[in-house]
Amino acid sequence: MDSPSSRIFSTSYSLSRPDLDLSNLIDSLQKSMEDDDEVTTNTDVCIFTVPKILLDTDPDSYIPEQVALGPFHQWSHQVYDMQKYKLAAARMNHKRRNVRFERIVEVMKENDEARIRACYHKFLNMDGNTLAWMMAVDMAFLLEFL
Repeated sequence: MDSPSSRIFSTSYSLSRPDLDLSNLIDSLQKSMEDDDEVTTNTDVCIFTVPKILLDTDPDSYIPEQVALGPFHQWSHQVYDMQKYKLAAARMNHKRRNVRFERIVEVMKENDEARIRACYHKFLNMDGNTLAWMMAVDMAFLLEFL
């Protein structure tokens, strides 16, 4: 007879999913373990996905139709076409600054990546460079939009 623990581990729980980048996962875990930054330690999770029960009742109320900000819907087909407009607005906003956009991304990655990740209740399966570029473009877009 199997023990309860052997039954638990014999189920199909696995980290061998083809869409899971384990190197990014390990890098993120190592960075989190080494991070003694009080800001990220005290950052409350404040960005959640919509619970399935709410999403099932009225998906149109919770899925962006025009523009996506942040990683949850960034590559959804409904808002993907808006990406070129976000980039154009970000470029216009950037032209008013006296700093290279790459420098903004570098600083954001160095100073804000851990805090950004700490705000989300789900693991963000993307490298820090991708996250920083996405957030910097979204930030510049919002500044131009507002």
